[in-house]
Amino acid sequence: MEYINQICDGCGRELTKDDDIVVCPVCGTPQHRECYNKNDRCVHEELHESGYVWKAPEKPEPEKKQEVPQGNTVPFFQMTGKDEEVRNVFLAGTGISPDEDVDGVKASEAALYIQQGAGRYLKKFLKTNGKKFALSWNWAAFFFNPHWFFYRKMYKAGFIFLGVIIALNVAFVSQADKIEDYYEYLNTARQELVELTDNAEDAESAENQAGIIALSREVESKTREVMPTFVVYLLVVSVIPSVVAALIANSLYKRKMLMDIDEAHSLADDPRQASIGIIRRGGVSIIAPVGSLVIVTYLPNILLNIASKINL
Repeated sequence: MEYINQICDGCGRELTKDDDIVVCPVCGTPQHRECYNKNDRCVHEELHESGYVWKAPEKPEPEKKQEVPQGNTVPFFQMTGKDEEVRNVFLAGTGISPDEDVDGVKASEAALYIQQGAGRYLKKFLKTNGKKFALSWNWAAFFFNPHWFFYRKMYKAGFIFLGVIIALNVAFVSQADKIEDYYEYLNTARQELVELTDNAEDAESAENQAGIIALSREVESKTREVMPTFVVYLLVVSVIPSVVAALIANSLYKRKMLMDIDEAHSLADDPRQASIGIIRRGGVSIIAPVGSLVIVTYLPNILLNIASKINL
């Protein structure tokens, strides 16, 4: 039997390969020779009559590391404690307690769901605790509507805003054409102005001076004519949908978060699986907003081309 790394019951020290080891012929207890000689007997001699036999203690099993399934995009969490409570990096530096309540959900689980920007969104969500719907401002949704909804995996809201924007682009195509014609006119006028002022001597002539004045007045008149169309087009097609998206985005996101976390718990047998389900349902998507950007850029023109061919 190998006695290396076993404990000597005479002195309590570990037995090494360099030690002179004595094994009791009666009970089989390994001990240092010096411990045996010091007592002039086995350390367990008083137990021999009862039939004591030394057995090597069982080694404790090494602690299993928490494994995160392959394909999980955000493995930034650990399971700790008796109840395997979730601790994650997304609450670091936010000043928010992991046990703080967010409409019935722990802040730790909400942070696992939100991931990027968890502190910013949690502070907004905590202000609206107990409210089913509350208007608040979201700059990301304003500037990147409808792509922000796809980025946060809010596909239903994303498709709704995407459909509205495409429909508005198609409905206001005549105004868009008028604005495009105006920019083409400005480019032509700029070229004419360059020709009139290209030669310094000619630019001082009365004829060229009159041409410059007439061109300036014409550009001013065209600008005044197209400006109302430009303002209406900008407001209806871009600004108003973006303002609506910015005002309702946080409430829609909070509502989806609560529903997804509740569903993850209903489908899981233990906190570990629930946390993995929360991570998978939450986070962000990179591919979806890219796809929505391509659709917004090209689909209106495709629909208009199809409509023009049908009319022909």
